Amino acid sequence: MSYKELLRPQIHFSPKQNWMNDPNGCVFYKGVYHLYFQHHPHDNEWGPMHWGHAESADLIHWEEKDIALYPSKKLGMAFSGSAVVDDDNLSGFFPEGEGLLAYYTNHLEQEDGIPGLQQQSLAWSSNEGLTWNEYENNPIIKNPGLVDFRDPKVFYHELSKRWIMVLSGGYSVLFYSSDDLLLWEKSGEINIGNSFGVVECPDLFPVKTESGRLVWLLTVSFLSTMSPDLPTVRYFPGDFNGTTFTPFSGIKEGLVSDYGRDFYAAQSWSGIPQADGRKIWIGWCNHWEYSNQIPTQPWRGVMSIPRELFLDENEVIPVLKQLPVEEFKALRKSTESIRDINDDGFVLPLDPDLSHEFIIKVQKPAECDFIIFFNYLKKEKWKLEWHSKEALLELDRSSLVSSGFNNLFIKTSVVEVTDLKEGPSNQELDLRIILDRSIVEIFILGGKFVMTSQIFPSYPLVSLTVSTVCGGRIREFIHHTLDSIWLDK
Repeated sequence: MSYKELLRPQIHFSPKQNWMNDPNGCVFYKGVYHLYFQHHPHDNEWGPMHWGHAESADLIHWEEKDIALYPSKKLGMAFSGSAVVDDDNLSGFFPEGEGLLAYYTNHLEQEDGIPGLQQQSLAWSSNEGLTWNEYENNPIIKNPGLVDFRDPKVFYHELSKRWIMVLSGGYSVLFYSSDDLLLWEKSGEINIGNSFGVVECPDLFPVKTESGRLVWLLTVSFLSTMSPDLPTVRYFPGDFNGTTFTPFSGIKEGLVSDYGRDFYAAQSWSGIPQADGRKIWIGWCNHWEYSNQIPTQPWRGVMSIPRELFLDENEVIPVLKQLPVEEFKALRKSTESIRDINDDGFVLPLDPDLSHEFIIKVQKPAECDFIIFFNYLKKEKWKLEWHSKEALLELDRSSLVSSGFNNLFIKTSVVEVTDLKEGPSNQELDLRIILDRSIVEIFILGGKFVMTSQIFPSYPLVSLTVSTVCGGRIREFIHHTLDSIWLDK
């Protein structure tokens, strides 16, 4: 593979070829970040699910490895799941001390209108995650009679001294616990209680605020077939005692993690040392409504930039903030800065062979409307538009020639930056825009609001145009060019 195709992301992970969806088995082990993922290695559309595998030393540069998990003849496809380090050999698989365990859903297709059978299985690896052995007693948790019963996320709970598994159970999140990582018993359940869709890919983890307060976040992705026009990844801040998760008062439908349409199935890494202390996750950048239609070849599917998670404690309920991991800054190649932009705006030529990062700071955004056009050859473009009175940022990709493959794809994505409507009048708007060849990630107010969107131009990038009616309110515009993560390919 050349990794040089027009739409091939240059700073985001994508497989060499064929289909990819949910991140799976995100685990840090012996200096290596492992990223497994849902993968159809024989076709560019969703099909019999395997676990693909990539490794990284820095969360930025990835090396794709051989297939990790294959469909089981007896139990079916290898659906989503997670991985942990069994450092005390509780499972008994590692007589020399430790190894990796993968928990995943086997999905057995049924016929004549009968729903597929979903059960939880286990695999183990004694060679640092390169190859896996299926547990002979799979499934470790049989289906209790549910149509949707999948996506196990496993972690160790310090307070109860037990291993915890969270699972999708239709419109509920199910909790299981174990002492030995083999035998699991159901310990709880929470009904999300909304009409967004079936819960998928739940995750549960603690995040500390700046003051040291520990808050648990239950994150879920809602299968978008019921509500395709709504943000699909939501989080519930609350408390967890080892059996029961209790959302904070007033959190009924969850808070939005990403306002774009192309962020799904986010999963956090396990195994990150306490000395590091970060909570990091990654998401699949696509949407089920059009995922099989996006115009990329020979691959289909891309991951977000890994993001570090923080909690903003200025609110009554702590609010999630996300930013690219610090390692991302190593990709910066060159930097230029433009200050005090007047109402004439400006045009910035861009190198089509590179990716780009823009940091924009706007004084008194309630008095400043502006539009940023991203221009390609043949007059193709897409735009970001700031509406000051409503504090709305809109992303419109409908003018790109290749956008017409799906009606939902061409609809405008919108985020209301509520802080700028309700906060002090002198508060700045800051935008951090990371533009790759076929995807853009936008971080607003230090990552308190995030928007992720795929873009599919038909021609190379040539420039950026800023058009303002701000009276000099855009006080700083910083442009970083970014090296490709595939430089050695």
